[in-house]
Amino acid sequence: TFPFRMGVRKAQKLKEQPALGRGAQIVQVTVDMPFPVADREVVYDTWAVDAIDELGLISMKGVSLDVGAENGLVQPPEPGIKRIDFDAGFVIRRCPDDHPCLQTMNENSTSELAEGEHLLLLSLTQYVDAHVGWVPQSLINFSTRTALSGQWGSLLQVAQDVKEGNRPDHAKCIQEKKQLYGWVNERIDAMFAKLSKDVQQQEEQ
Repeated sequence: TFPFRMGVRKAQKLKEQPALGRGAQIVQVTVDMPFPVADREVVYDTWAVDAIDELGLISMKGVSLDVGAENGLVQPPEPGIKRIDFDAGFVIRRCPDDHPCLQTMNENSTSELAEGEHLLLLSLTQYVDAHVGWVPQSLINFSTRTALSGQWGSLLQVAQDVKEGNRPDHAKCIQEKKQLYGWVNERIDAMFAKLSKDVQQQEEQ
């Protein structure tokens, strides 16, 4: 046997950019990888876009930065760490009535939405170059699908635990970051209000 380690070693905010909007910041994340893969790191710029009135959605974008970006703020990685390329985007919007996931959920669930409730659809598009050219592409694809599936499952479980009061440390962190999380809650409430208004207008037509 040998020691096995994998997971986030360090996550830190390098710079806030309030002039670019809510949640705009530059973040550095270092991840421990199992032997023989070198530890990986990403430095990325992230920001949010409120397009509820125009498109009925909220979007969040994250793009990795090269060494030297932001007037030298992004420094080379420490020895033994490989910097990866990363481009990802989240979109939060109303779940379409004909979405395949909604149809599957309706088939497997006996509960129904209460009157006035709405379902949100969270979509993620992500491109990652982890710079592991010696690993077969088929294995990378399999690992990525498996890892992302587990990541979403863990994320949903954490969210449910926070909702039920089982993760006080997470809840505390959310309260301390009201500029971002408070804004997201506020805008989702605005999205729900817009959805309810749209439904009412459709019924009146």
